[in-house]
Amino acid sequence: MNLELVMIMFDDENDAADAYKAVRTLQTDGMIDIVDAAMVVKRSDGTSQIRDTQDVDAPHGRLFGIVVGSLVGLIGGPAGALIGAVAGGATGAVSASLIDFGFLKDDLQALLDRLTPGSSALVVLVESIWLDQLEAALASYDRTIMRRTLTSLSAQDLAAAHDALDELRANVQRDWDTTVAEFETELARMDAELDRESARLAAEINAETALDARVAELRAKRDAKRQELHDRIQARNNKLESAIAQRRAHLAAALDEDKARLEDQIATFQARLAAAQQKLEASYKAQQDEWQKDIDSLKARAARATADTKAKRDAEVAALQAKRDAAKLAWEQRKAATAAAASDLKADVSSAHADLQAGREAAKDDRQRAYNKAAAEYH
Repeated sequence: MNLELVMIMFDDENDAADAYKAVRTLQTDGMIDIVDAAMVVKRSDGTSQIRDTQDVDAPHGRLFGIVVGSLVGLIGGPAGALIGAVAGGATGAVSASLIDFGFLKDDLQALLDRLTPGSSALVVLVESIWLDQLEAALASYDRTIMRRTLTSLSAQDLAAAHDALDELRANVQRDWDTTVAEFETELARMDAELDRESARLAAEINAETALDARVAELRAKRDAKRQELHDRIQARNNKLESAIAQRRAHLAAALDEDKARLEDQIATFQARLAAAQQKLEASYKAQQDEWQKDIDSLKARAARATADTKAKRDAEVAALQAKRDAAKLAWEQRKAATAAAASDLKADVSSAHADLQAGREAAKDDRQRAYNKAAAEYH
């Protein structure tokens, strides 16, 4: 598959960096694959500065740094003109250049000449299938886009670049797992503290008013933390579902050599989605158990309460029970909607594969008829 060199020019010195942050977020979420990128800033005094976008210790193949390598060769200037991982230690990375992959030096120079003082540019190396996603990510910016096609590229170099992206996302997944584990640890600590305070409340009736407020505060904090975890997991699930859908959309029209990679990525994202969904369901069940313990505690206290406070305890029990039942109903509805959406998506994918196969069979029949006709005319 060909690669596209896309140069996005902005009227402000800082816009290229802001735009790259948006593109980088999409890449880590699996919404787009960027092979390499660099930023060029043309200051008001006319001097140019190159900023690479890679980490020195990040995995990469021969394509790492080829954008920076090309720009350094054209802009030149003092060592201070290069800022980032390549300047900081990956000295061999800039030896590769776009010129080595069939890109004309004059074309690249023409792109750079379009920059005016006080402007910036984001230069991105990307597969052609991701151009629509790239332009959509930059739609909110006032920018000018130019692009050229690179054809002299080996399958090994492209495969190494994809391996680097997969490892980048694996690192993001590890960070995500750590974040979820930290939430679960904090929730366990909160539950333990709440249990201690609840037990203390039962033993210290004389301090009931003060302890009531403390227990209510802890319960509210715990519920807010639990909801934050639910929201984060759901947001990640939404991103994973979008990444899967995008790759399935590309799969039907992909070349044979690209299908295996897209299917591997789909399988990886599906596994992560299933794991996140399991975390969400486990957290939901834990929340239900927490609320049931709260209800049981309130009921026990209501049984010992005087007539003046029993009505208050009964009202608290009723409110918490209603909250628990509403959350349970909402969860069941969400599970049903998710299952229905998954079924519809499976049907759509099966239909797309059937249409693709039918098209291939029709093309095969056409070729056979043409061959038979030519053979008959020859004889």
